[in-house]
Amino acid sequence: FWPEVGEAANVKLNLNYSLEKRGKTISFQIDPEEVAKTVEASDGALTEEAVISEAGVLENTFDYNLSNGKLTLSEREYGEQMVFVKK
Repeated sequence: FWPEVGEAANVKLNLNYSLEKRGKTISFQIDPEEVAKTVEASDGALTEEAVISEAGVLENTFDYNLSNGKLTLSEREYGEQMVFVKK
């Protein structure tokens, strides 16, 4: 993620989302204004295209499971998973 920036960078991008608790799904959408803020904060290290390309992996609808401080997102069509652990 973010290979243009390198190891020392701390890149943040706020995404819009909608959460459906009953069906346990979450959908993420990229906000162009947030992309612009991220690019500006990178001091030229990132381009808009790079941010959209990297964040595009999250622009989707996922089944989710939250358990013991761990969030698991499962891609609905192919079943690929991403796991996030709360620090």
